[in-house]
Amino acid sequence: MKGIHTLVERWANAWSSGSPDELLSLLSDDCIYEDVPTQHVTRGKQRARGAEVGPENALR
Repeated sequence: MKGIHTLVERWANAWSSGSPDELLSLLSDDCIYEDVPTQHVTRGKQRARGAEVGPENALR
């Protein structure tokens, strides 16, 4: 279980950093990223980068 705890900690730290690059570094190239509050879904890391992923955009 240490692996999942490490991943969750890395995700939380990246989310809290406000750095899209840090957050995106945890995604695979073929990821599917869903912003649940806005119901916006992107496929692929490059499209997720363009979707303004991160906490500063979560409540738009």
